[in-house]
Amino acid sequence: MKGSVGGRCSCGRECSPRCRRRPAEGSGAASGQAAAHEHGHRPQHHGLVHRWQRLVIAHQATRAHQPAQRSPGVFRLLNQVKEYQVTDGTDTFWLDRDAHRLGSDPGQDSVNRPASPADDFINYIQSLYDLAKAYGKGDPNQLVMEYIRSDNYNDWKWRGMFGKADAGFISYANDHNMSIWTEFKDPFTGQYLGPEHMMAAANGQYVKPNPKGDISLGDVAGWGGDLMTLYGEWRRDHDSYASGATYIGDKMGKIGVASTFGFTDLAEDADGYLIAQAVRGGKTIPAAVRAHYQGNGGLTRFKDYVNQRFGGTISEAAAQAKKILTDTPATTDGATLVAGRIGLIQKFGGVPTLMPHLLPTGQLDDWCNAFGNNLVQHAATETIRRTEYQANQQRFLRSK
Repeated sequence: MKGSVGGRCSCGRECSPRCRRRPAEGSGAASGQAAAHEHGHRPQHHGLVHRWQRLVIAHQATRAHQPAQRSPGVFRLLNQVKEYQVTDGTDTFWLDRDAHRLGSDPGQDSVNRPASPADDFINYIQSLYDLAKAYGKGDPNQLVMEYIRSDNYNDWKWRGMFGKADAGFISYANDHNMSIWTEFKDPFTGQYLGPEHMMAAANGQYVKPNPKGDISLGDVAGWGGDLMTLYGEWRRDHDSYASGATYIGDKMGKIGVASTFGFTDLAEDADGYLIAQAVRGGKTIPAAVRAHYQGNGGLTRFKDYVNQRFGGTISEAAAQAKKILTDTPATTDGATLVAGRIGLIQKFGGVPTLMPHLLPTGQLDDWCNAFGNNLVQHAATETIRRTEYQANQQRFLRSK
């Protein structure tokens, strides 16, 4: 990342003020203690959490997958400011939406935060990959994914699902002045994406890929975990949202809406899946990331995601949603998936929450069909906006 004030920090490069190794403004202490927010598959404590920059609590979660770091025995819930780009005619500007714990200090509004170009993120992935090769042990592609997810997707539940991030490589990379990036600017939409959640989703798909037409534990690291937490939110809010389909329409894949399955969550799920599949197909992870953001991959992220993971149809996406919410895979991972599902849903819905398999059949089908329809709508929208996204890519990438 770039755009810091005051030159290089202890990570050894020009970086973002959000870099974990940069001292906090006004103090000499390092500002690296991140608290994550919980999502079902964004790691920690139900199993999945996220970073403090994206933290949201059950009442106002902007991301679906992440839990909070614990201070001695308790979760530490931090406030978060998330900005959204708004276009009014020819004017483009940013609005802040504060996501914070009820009753806490709302914090200070952020203004004009520096951008983190995708070019720099691509170079960062290449540097990590080069270090992973020099490290000489393990799969360098997997080491890159593990390193980036290691702060917030590496608790005992994540380790049980996808394995422990290689501690030796983490130390090796840190000793070579690397640090974990927390966001970069998507060159197509201009939204800020989170590498930690994206690479957690990628790592899940890379090591636990779904069989064709079926679900896997890897899905919980991405879309499946987000859908579980969104279901929990709906059940929490069902007194004012009798229709689950309406809830998905209002909350899933939206920009500027408090939800555990917002637009950036969905984009990170899609990108993580597609990058993992490209690596599984023989590309190195830097080549896959470069093709996605400097090439044309990101122009069709949702179309490719729907086609590759969900069979290209609303009905198949709905069928997969029903499976992830109700089925027990006939594998050794089946019990782990079910336990994670219960934990994620209850984290956001409360205890007890009516589980999906106990819904009336019509309500469950409506929910799942709405999920499929939402995905296909995103794919259609990016096709309509292709020219705009291409112009954005020219504008946001220095390399174009």
